[in-house]
Amino acid sequence: MLVLPSLEDVPIGPELRWLIETPLRVVVLDRGDGPNANALRQAGWPIVALNVTHAVDLRAWQTLRAELTTYRPSFVHAFGHSALRLARFAQLRSHGCPLWFTEIGESKPGWLSRRFMKGVARIVKRDEPIAPLPAIGPFEVSTPSGTLIVTDGKFAARPEWVIAIRAFDFIKAVYPDAHFLLSGEGPLIEPLARYGTQIAVGDVRFRFVGPCSDLPTFFGRSKIVWVPAVQFGAAQRLVTAMAMGCAVVAVNSPELAKIVRHGETGFLFPQGDHVELTKLTRRLLDEPGLADRMGERAREYANEHFPVSKVVEAVRTLYHLHNSER
Repeated sequence: MLVLPSLEDVPIGPELRWLIETPLRVVVLDRGDGPNANALRQAGWPIVALNVTHAVDLRAWQTLRAELTTYRPSFVHAFGHSALRLARFAQLRSHGCPLWFTEIGESKPGWLSRRFMKGVARIVKRDEPIAPLPAIGPFEVSTPSGTLIVTDGKFAARPEWVIAIRAFDFIKAVYPDAHFLLSGEGPLIEPLARYGTQIAVGDVRFRFVGPCSDLPTFFGRSKIVWVPAVQFGAAQRLVTAMAMGCAVVAVNSPELAKIVRHGETGFLFPQGDHVELTKLTRRLLDEPGLADRMGERAREYANEHFPVSKVVEAVRTLYHLHNSER
């Protein structure tokens, strides 16, 4: 059994059946109604959606406990600390199947998560993001013509997104055909939109488009992708953009610096420095062919170093080894 926060934050498609010949039972903490979840259902995978609404959700815990009691899986593999906490609570009150855990880059775990990790039978590392599989389902966001700069993320930390809006304020003054689309969700969308209006970028060239279910296509339609925030999923978004052949400009954090070769497969700018973000983006727009060349090198690098088959084969080997040891 797999327990994941969502199937929509990672590039999962029908190809995930490579993991094991017999479909695994998958439990997701969200509503499980995205294109990835639907694709896995069509491929024969049982998907159980818990629709967790808050940190302590007794209904979700009871549903997962019933799943464990009814199906008695040979192991439970939890991805992320939120899934670990829920699986551990359910495991304590049902049969004692082994609990596996994979860190997926969430915020720093609290004391309860650290305590629950002591009861984990095996920690499966997933240190690298994955180049995306072919897109699944329709793409619902219309994109304008002209120079398109896009970004995606969780709008929950104001400073990182403010510097992106400031940078585009400079960009749009020099490039009249430039557009900036922000995909994602979070509590700061309305405050950031108001801030954008206050500094005179609140026109049709700057807009929030809501959460996007098909990031590969969204990124693939753009010329430049910004990754300005250090947050959960930033590395995955960065690799997705690179694999789609986009020129990327990302914040210089230890995690993202392992992915981008500055000046070769993309650019890195100091955290909080909207001036440098503007300068690097202008280089991509001013130097003929630079964005295309950098995007092509990024595509080759992402597909070579972060293939989905690498992660799939490693996890499949662990699952088969566990089943053979039973």
